[in-house]
Amino acid sequence: MRAAPRRMRSPRRPRAVRPALRATALVRVEILGDGDAVDAATEWLGTDPRVGSVLRIDDGSGDLAAFELGFDGSDAQQADLLREMVAGGHRVVGFSRAASDLEEIFLRVTGDHDGEADA
Repeated sequence: MRAAPRRMRSPRRPRAVRPALRATALVRVEILGDGDAVDAATEWLGTDPRVGSVLRIDDGSGDLAAFELGFDGSDAQQADLLREMVAGGHRVVGFSRAASDLEEIFLRVTGDHDGEADA
């Protein structure tokens, strides 16, 4: 005789599982400053382990630089990132989660814009 299959139980409660399933967020950041300040902010963001990618999305003219970040963390960690940027002397004038889906994040991070025409 075969034993009845056992039902698998998650060791975590549903509330604890939700953050584990969260996909990378796309965060839009705007920084005020000259080329050196923007370069310093880009370098600083690249050293943060929660930031998977830094993509400049503006045309590079003027004193306002816009970036999209691939961010792997909770809402609280996003707030911490903003606080740390300001404390580090970066002049942040905009910080928000960008509405996006995983496919768009992949295309932006990999730079594969040819696939957009196929969709």
